[in-house]
Parts: sequence; structure tokens; C-alpha cells
Amino acid sequence: MSVTRALVRGVPDTFAECELTWIEREAPDVGLARSQHEAYVAAIEASGVEIVSVLPDPAHPDCTFVEDVVVELGHLRVVTHPGAVSRRGERAVIAAAIGEHIAMPEHLHLDGGDVIRLGDRVWVGQSTRTKPEAVDWLREVSGLDVRGVRLNKVLHLKTAASLLDDRTLLCWQGSIDEALFEGFEIVHCDGPNVLRLPDRVLTRSGTKAAEIARARGHKAVELDISQFTLAEASLTCMSVLLED
Repeated sequence: MSVTRALVRGVPDTFAECELTWIEREAPDVGLARSQHEAYVAAIEASGVEIVSVLPDPAHPDCTFVEDVVVELGHLRVVTHPGAVSRRGERAVIAAAIGEHIAMPEHLHLDGGDVIRLGDRVWVGQSTRTKPEAVDWLREVSGLDVRGVRLNKVLHLKTAASLLDDRTLLCWQGSIDEALFEGFEIVHCDGPNVLRLPDRVLTRSGTKAAEIARARGHKAVELDISQFTLAEASLTCMSVLLED
């Protein structure tokens, strides 16, 4: 991996008002969420990755979930046009923080949480937040092998699946068409969203993801992100790994 920096954004005072968009649950505790976010950022920094931190904005309760606003494609960065109208005001400050990029046209809708990339291959979940026209646009501007993935009962593609390494896909059984990930070993588990870093993998505590990672030779760091799962969020939601 050529990741050198990670974009993160703090937890706003209004975090308890974030959109609980898939399953109705209790509101998160803002103070506890901040403590969990600090531990998350520290775990990324401990891997040798430089942190690029943007101040939170109380006008945008979901702003901690920076992944939805940026897609890193290696040779190209895209500032998305998020599917939720309430999140589109987050774009300007994030665009300024990441440097050179292109902006997705405003008639298209795409959340970065729907994007999995490995080299020149990209999979994009066709969710309530990401439309097929945006998938087609991403394929055209990037020149990469971009494939749309239909989702079943999950908010984003990365809720359903994520890459543990270049050969292994962790996945909720029945949530995606697994045939689109030919060539990968597909391992069904709870908590399939993990964050790959240069020397470690971050996993959500209370799941079997860490056990699976260690069995395949990875250093796994388990984190409690209970207040973020209340907002239907996962580990990858809270950062964008930037390649330089």
C-alpha cells in the first residue's frame, strides 16, 4: 500500500442528530463517541500514517464520516456529490483539505462508503445513496475497471464487505453478488468492515474479524466504535486513506 496520510474529521456537538438512515436506533453519546474517535485516530497514527484533521462543523452532524465525501483512486481524487442532501455542504472544506481533485457533477449522487478499490479494479455499491449514472461517470473519468454492485439490506457496500488484504474479502452472507469478486477468497463474518493500514488492520471489537485477520498473518487492532455503529457507521467511514 502507498498510503501516507489519512483524512479525518472530529465529532461535532450535534453528532447525536446524525441521520440514522437504515435502522431506527438510540442516539449516540457524543462524549463517548469523541473518546472512541480519538482512539481510532491514534490507532491510525501508530501505523506511521500522517493525520490530516479537519475541524468538525455542528451544522453537519454526519461530518465525521468523511469517507462519503472523497474517493481516492490512486491517480485521481474525486470529491463526491453525496446522496443525502444534508451532507452536500461538507464538500468545500474537504476539497480544500485534500488538494488536487476533481468534483463530481451535482446531478450525480455517490457516497464514498459505496466504493471498494484494489489497484485498477473498483466496485461501487448501487445503494439508496449511489446511483448507476454516478458509477458510469466514475468509470469514464477514471479509466478504471469500475463495476456496479447491487446491495441487499445494507446502507453502503462497505457495510456489507471490505478487503482484508489483496486476496481476501470479508462479507455479510447474502448482502452482495459475490460472483463480482471473482478471484478472492470470500469469508463470511459479522463485522466485515475493516480498515487496512500499512502494518495493521483495524477491526471492530466484538466481531470475529480480528480472529480471521490474525489467522492470515495480519496484526489486528480491535476498536470499540459502539457509538458510531448506532449511526450505521463502520471503521472505514471515519477516514480517507490518501496515497501520495
